[in-house]
Amino acid sequence: MKLSLSKFINKTIKVLKDEINITENGIYDVSDYAKANVSISSQETPIVFPSNISFGNSDFTSTNTKWIENADASNVISLQNAFGYTTNLEKLDLSKWNTNKVTNVSYMFTRSSLKEINISGWNAEKITNASYMCGNSSSLNTLKMNGWSVSGITTMSNMFSGCTNLSILEMNDLDTSHVTNMENCFFSCSNLTSLDLSSFDTSSVSSFYQMFVYCSSLTHINFGTKFNMGKCTNLNSVRGMFTGITKLDDETWNSLLNVLLTATSLPSDAKRLTLMMSTAMAEKCSTLSNWSALEAAGWVKS
Repeated sequence: MKLSLSKFINKTIKVLKDEINITENGIYDVSDYAKANVSISSQETPIVFPSNISFGNSDFTSTNTKWIENADASNVISLQNAFGYTTNLEKLDLSKWNTNKVTNVSYMFTRSSLKEINISGWNAEKITNASYMCGNSSSLNTLKMNGWSVSGITTMSNMFSGCTNLSILEMNDLDTSHVTNMENCFFSCSNLTSLDLSSFDTSSVSSFYQMFVYCSSLTHINFGTKFNMGKCTNLNSVRGMFTGITKLDDETWNSLLNVLLTATSLPSDAKRLTLMMSTAMAEKCSTLSNWSALEAAGWVKS
């Protein structure tokens, strides 16, 4: 079905195409905009997006993205796959977007060509699903999502997995108190050297499966005071969590030991296997002054 652009945008906006597609499931398909030479001045009325939008699989032939960045997103409910698989798009600053109604950001930037993304300051209180948000975006180098007002997210599985070029990740003040799943969250973020997780409250997380696996360049993690593994009850919930991490500094190793001690519901055999899966962690923990605490908690055989 075809729908005239004039129903959604101000007539002063000049575009090369005058029609867009509405998909069968009702998603506002704006892929044709990607090929449009859109010119928006500060005096013109911004585009008003409806509840569902998708630039998915679009090949951007114009570097002008101001019309996207300045759009009115206050009606948007779903951003699922909004920019997934886009090409020739390198930078987006969506920090001005009003996201009060957004509930889903899963796959939002997955496998896109984006190198820099700024989504700081979002009101994300209604977002519940952030799985694969940036999954396998191997071009992504900088992601800023500071100051998210969010307390409803329940899953962060694969949120940044496969972002092999990611080196700057800013997510201060991210409330994760309702998250239950962090599986593969940072899987193969092999270019990250440090992570600030000081705002993370993981008291509801029941699975950290392969959370940091193959983050081979990590030297420092700030776990803060609320990173807790108390909900983990079996081996699969922690399997491979630290596999491939070998370069952590002493401060992080000591903090990590305290994190491990919060896993009070994890069976001793699962604890020992978790250490065995990370040779570096097993070797390093054995040199720490409070190694005896791990022994008492069943992480190693006394």
